[in-house]
Order: sequence, then structure tokens, then C-alpha cells
Amino acid sequence: MQSALGVSRKAAVYEFLRALDDRSLAVLEYCWHNEHASIRELTTLLGAVTDMETLTVVREQLNAVARKTLGKPVLEFERRGIDSQTGSVVTFEWWFTGESKDHSALESLRDEVVVVS
Repeated sequence: MQSALGVSRKAAVYEFLRALDDRSLAVLEYCWHNEHASIRELTTLLGAVTDMETLTVVREQLNAVARKTLGKPVLEFERRGIDSQTGSVVTFEWWFTGESKDHSALESLRDEVVVVS
């Protein structure tokens, strides 16, 4: 996760993951595995009543914690992007800002082990 986020300090990643609530972690994990997600996908994932509730999780919880601990947001809204796996153009979605790579070895960020040296 440290390299995926482009963060040099392991302690910052540990602090970031520990500071997230369950809803923020679910959004991060979904976008980390899928590279991007629509607001509708995230709203369904969270069981939120409105898209605004989901935006609050992304902007005021997940990205706020990321800015505080990592110095940058982990999700960004893009009007247009290219899915790295399919090559398809994707419009108006939230994108994971870190490196896109195979995450199959780690099923859940909840299993992430961070060793601080």
C-alpha cells in the first residue's frame, strides 16, 4: 500500500489507515481494487441514502484524513479517464490517485500489515 500511495514513510500509511472509519475504508478499498468508481457505485456500496452522503464520506472523511496524514487526496474526481485494464473511456467518476497495480495478493486493506522501523 505504501508504494501504491506513493508515500515514503510507512508510519504515514499506518496512521492513515488507522484514522479511517469503516465507510471511508470501504470506499478506498473499492477504488483501490477497481481503479475508479461512479458516485452511484459508491452510494450503493455504502448503503447511503443520497449521493451527497457519499460525497461527504469521500471529501470530508476519506480525503480529509488523506490530506492530513499523507499530504494529498487518495481519490480525485475526473471528468474523463482511461481504464487501464479495459482501455475504455470512463466519464465522471472518482479515481484512486495511487499507482494502479495487481492487488490480488491482498484481499482487503483491513489485512494490510505495516511494519514501522
